[in-house]
Amino acid sequence: MEKQLTLTDAKARFSEVIDKVSEGDEVLITRMGEPVAVISRYVPA
Repeated sequence: MEKQLTLTDAKARFSEVIDKVSEGDEVLITRMGEPVAVISRYVPA
């Protein structure tokens, strides 16, 4: 499941974002309505 947040919201709720990512969710970060980044769980090679 992908969650979408604005950059401002992601910065304000960074700990929550990391908690969601560690549970396996992906978080899409937008700036001015445009997607700029995706944060996902780290999987070692």
